[in-house]
Amino acid sequence: MPSSSSLLLPDERLAAGAARLATRYAGRFAPETVLRLVARNAGHLQTAAALLAGRA
Repeated sequence: MPSSSSLLLPDERLAAGAARLATRYAGRFAPETVLRLVARNAGHLQTAAALLAGRA
């Protein structure tokens, strides 16, 4: 069975980032909240990452 993050996020890197953020903010935000925030903003995050990669 796929994890819930793979169902919501189109990219494994975003899923890994969401997992790191959920760990970092444990006790402040529920893991589902972090995942939902990243999933909702995935397009913006991918665009920003592409722009930053172009600068390297």
